[in-house]
Amino acid sequence: MSAPAAPKDNSVELANIEAQRAREERERLATQEQQQRQRFEGSLNSSYSSAIDDARNYFLQRGLNPDDYSSVIQRAATSARNKVPDMASAPGTYFDNLGATAFDQEQGGKRAQYLRDINGFAGDGFATKRITSDADDATLEAILQEQRQTADGYIKNLLERGVITGGGYDAATRDLENQTYGAKSRLNELGNIELEKGRSKANEIANRGKTSASNYTLGQTFDPYAISTELDSAFGDFFANLGGNLRSAIPANLFSTSGLAGVAGAGMGAQNTKFDPAALAGVFADPANDDEEERSLLSAF
Repeated sequence: MSAPAAPKDNSVELANIEAQRAREERERLATQEQQQRQRFEGSLNSSYSSAIDDARNYFLQRGLNPDDYSSVIQRAATSARNKVPDMASAPGTYFDNLGATAFDQEQGGKRAQYLRDINGFAGDGFATKRITSDADDATLEAILQEQRQTADGYIKNLLERGVITGGGYDAATRDLENQTYGAKSRLNELGNIELEKGRSKANEIANRGKTSASNYTLGQTFDPYAISTELDSAFGDFFANLGGNLRSAIPANLFSTSGLAGVAGAGMGAQNTKFDPAALAGVFADPANDDEEERSLLSAF
């Protein structure tokens, strides 16, 4: 009896069949993916174009010419497109409210730019830098010297008329020296008030400009450097009028002369020096009336 025949080897044929099936599946999946990508890109491009049209209409509804903001809209649309995930099922949702987004971004950018411009010349402390604390020094010193000269003239008149002696004159002069500290303090106080008025006005102008910049609406005309021009004008007016304003604000009696006669009398002791009422008033008496007006200094104190 002969041995049974060996089974036929179909492994190669089966392998070819499996390979064919795998190729066909890959081709099917590739075709499906290609179709999905085409649908995605078509939807993305359509959404992109529609969003730009909608954005242009949004600007138009705000009373703006969309052609003037084409680059703004284009940037916003491109930014939104770049955020769409690959093969997203609904790419159009990433372009929602594109017009409002573009509008707000451009308006916000303009506001920020205008604020930076204003802060460039009206930043923190700018008013104090323009109106320094020594801006009034020369005028205050002139006023101090003028009023001190008037007070000195009063006691010199007493001395020249013979109402007081040299010792009395020295005592009255020392009293004026002591009054000088208070006079300077009062001058500085009033001067600072005047300086603050100038600074306050400058800050008011700058703050008004910053408020306008912060509330700027796209399409409006706004020039931040008009604020700079207004500030320069305000500072110019301030310095031009500073001297006159200080003199109007400062009283004419920084030095009190009402008690100087008594100070002088106490400083020179008991005397029989003739007393001239006109001299005490700070004016020269008429020599023709000397006999009638004169009495002893002792009786005056």
